[in-house]
Amino acid sequence: MKSKWIFIICLLFLGIIYLKNLYLPEKINLLKSQYFNTLDDWALDDKSEKTFEDNIIFTCSKLTSISDKDINKKLKPFIDKYYDGKNSNFIYDMCVKTTFHRVTPQPEFQNSNFDFVCKDSENALVEKLCSKAGLL
Repeated sequence: MKSKWIFIICLLFLGIIYLKNLYLPEKINLLKSQYFNTLDDWALDDKSEKTFEDNIIFTCSKLTSISDKDINKKLKPFIDKYYDGKNSNFIYDMCVKTTFHRVTPQPEFQNSNFDFVCKDSENALVEKLCSKAGLL
């Protein structure tokens, strides 16, 4: 009798885990959309350096934490050199810089040697950020 209850509890537990994972991608996409809206609102309307930290730094941090961290191998030497091999630092930096670039052109994006970063990242978040900044 005990084993029957243990089996039922295990099934319920596994069912809850399954349902949670079933809706997790949908929830992550909703959060990403909200975070992009915050970045868009700042770049298109606010543009204030006073709100930059609250809106951009915080939002990019949250966006980076829930996004895919995989990057094309072509960028590995670049990330190793400038970001200690940490893809999340690179993606976070790209989020901040591309958002700010929408308001004030950033010098590194004017450099043709930097073009490969947006074009070769093969990361959906970096590509979307570059696209919104007019770098693709």
